[in-house]
Amino acid sequence: MIEMAKVRFVLAAVSSVLYFLILISIPFRTKIILSKAGKKLVGGKVHALVLPILIMVCSFLLIFIVYFKELSFIVDLVTCLVGLLGAAMGSEEAALANISGLYENGLVGASHYLPLKEIYHVKEFDWAKEDWEKSDNRVFHVVTDKRGTIPFVCSSEEECKEMLEVLKKILKTA
Repeated sequence: MIEMAKVRFVLAAVSSVLYFLILISIPFRTKIILSKAGKKLVGGKVHALVLPILIMVCSFLLIFIVYFKELSFIVDLVTCLVGLLGAAMGSEEAALANISGLYENGLVGASHYLPLKEIYHVKEFDWAKEDWEKSDNRVFHVVTDKRGTIPFVCSSEEECKEMLEVLKKILKTA
């Protein structure tokens, strides 16, 4: 019979290797997304990397716990899987943090790369209504077939208006 300590160590070691592979893939994913997106038309908000880094550190700590704390196998397995899921989410956020904006072939932002061909409607704020000051007029929502409604946050109201104008022109010609 295999000792549980060896199984636990192998599980943690495999999870650690997968974790580092996820981290190493960040620049490659950024390059792949930029190649799909095309030329940048309108710049977007640059997001801080504090939250993705914090997510990835906590994910590593979850995996690291398995090396030292004796839990049941199923708890160890779930702990490693949650750590890997967190690493994947944090790395996706980190890969897209500095490249957000409107591109020739898609929108990048809000932890998403969204091809323009998936967009069938853009919900924007009604700038003519009186209560526009009460809402966040830096956000517009994109409705897709596959992913539902996705909010995109701009750094300013002017940038949001510019991005919406260009996006509407692109969608009308497509």
